[in-house]
Amino acid sequence: MYTGARFSEVASLTWDDIDFNNRLIYFKSNKNGNDRKIYISDLALNVLVELFNEKINNLVIPASNGKQLIQMPRQWQEIVDEMLPNNDKAGKYRITIHSLRHTHASWMAIAGVSIMHIKEQLGHKKLEMTMRYSHLIPDERHHSTKMIFDNL
Repeated sequence: MYTGARFSEVASLTWDDIDFNNRLIYFKSNKNGNDRKIYISDLALNVLVELFNEKINNLVIPASNGKQLIQMPRQWQEIVDEMLPNNDKAGKYRITIHSLRHTHASWMAIAGVSIMHIKEQLGHKKLEMTMRYSHLIPDERHHSTKMIFDNL
């Protein structure tokens, strides 16, 4: 949730992709062919430091056998379904691991981040994919017009 990354991107992260000095995570070329760097927030930094201190190999989040996770462990979804009554019956509204990516993008939009910055953060190839969050961005049009033209 702190990065807006896809599960597959997080699962493939190695410690070589983490730049603690500049607080950046490097996500290699994704399904859209885009690589990108994401700022490491304080919360994400705390998680990464803890994972680094417990690392068993070069993968940031290895499976229990030390290899790369191919899919999210079923236990995660079972815990979420147990915490949220009827989540398992919610159909397209079911909270899944991918919901964390949508939450990240929604919070960015609500905070007023431009749709282009959200697109880059998520690694979308086309703006149309990101536009689903545009309705959450506060309308700054009136404020901008006031700032520009009231001072002339």
